[in-house]
Amino acid sequence: MALCLLTVDWARHRAGQVTALIVDHGLRAESEREARRVAEWLARREIATTLLRWRGKKPTQNVEAEARRARYALLTGWCRAAGVLHLLLAHHREDQGETFLLRLGRGSGSSGLAAMAEVMEIADVRILRPLLGISKTHLRQYLGERGQPWIEDPSNRCSARGRLRSSFAVIENGDTTLTRAAQAASAMGTTRSMIDTLVANFLSQSVTIHSAGFCLLNADVWRRSKDEIRARALIRVLGCVGGGEYSPRRSRLERLLTSISSQDPFPGRTLAGCRLVPLGPTILVCRETRGTRDSVTIFPGQSIHWDRRFVIHLRRWPTTGLPKVRHLGSDGWRQIVAARENLRAKAIPFPARVALPALWDLDGVAVVPHLKFLRPDLLAKGSAAIEAVFRPARPLAPAPFAPPCHVMGTEELKTQIKTTPNVND
Repeated sequence: MALCLLTVDWARHRAGQVTALIVDHGLRAESEREARRVAEWLARREIATTLLRWRGKKPTQNVEAEARRARYALLTGWCRAAGVLHLLLAHHREDQGETFLLRLGRGSGSSGLAAMAEVMEIADVRILRPLLGISKTHLRQYLGERGQPWIEDPSNRCSARGRLRSSFAVIENGDTTLTRAAQAASAMGTTRSMIDTLVANFLSQSVTIHSAGFCLLNADVWRRSKDEIRARALIRVLGCVGGGEYSPRRSRLERLLTSISSQDPFPGRTLAGCRLVPLGPTILVCRETRGTRDSVTIFPGQSIHWDRRFVIHLRRWPTTGLPKVRHLGSDGWRQIVAARENLRAKAIPFPARVALPALWDLDGVAVVPHLKFLRPDLLAKGSAAIEAVFRPARPLAPAPFAPPCHVMGTEELKTQIKTTPNVND
């Protein structure tokens, strides 16, 4: 509620627009009523509001993690569909401190202990957390000054974070402990920011990224680079091309780096959903298609984020049967070169071609946007219009990690919100 009111004041001062997104997980009987109450509060303040519901069967295990996954999917999905770039989240100082302590308990490295970033870029959406340096006490005080009530979610007490808060409730100066944890995360964030800059510079010098969803690594530069920078850069490449949600295990990553660094010819490897193939003086990194479940039906007028790599938009389709988006594959490649032999001359390497998004119907491959292929019989039925844009869920070089710099009071917070430059600057 505090984030919403602060953001609306900030945006209206600049003739901007804000939409409040309310997620109803449907995990408690009271959730729908509470969501509607929040919508009513915002409507009285003339704030545009959209209610997003998590529909379908609910999990019985790992509920907290699954709810978080569903929440982010609903929020980012709405932004993507509405063409909204900036999604603001209300994580505050205590959230940051809790994240640091939870990751410390799991044995996270320096990057993980940097906790949450103020700015994080994913496909089509930039996530901002402007309150990371603000205490929950100050945010409650601000709401009191505005005469704005709020709702405490009782399920938070049962979560891992809730149990962590309870442990601090019986320790004197528990708030100070969380504050110091948040400050430690900020210090780690400063270190991570410096490393991210070095990694981004290394990527710019050693990696060529292609709009067809693959990368080429300069093998000689990679062999001469420092181990830690190279390891972090490889994680970025694998996440971008492979579309995976998590980084590979360190032991497997180090084995791959050893193979790349060896003076022996690189034999090729697979890791994190990627194929790494020697290609002259470079190493090709492309999506691995073996074992993937990528077939998705698409409707005219629909946009989908397919394979966590491409945004597919189907504007028109000339037949009544609906096509499916899936990898081209070796079978698909044989079909299209039989129809158009000149496709063999395309600059896209073969291992990357078979991982391209293609539209399939009952008669086989219908369209391959990156190869400008349209099956001849579809030309007689009218034109198909489709776009496939490479928008990886994990960008190759994201926005620099930006930790909160200090802790603000309520008055400073309000002043800061009203004087912050336009985010696009």
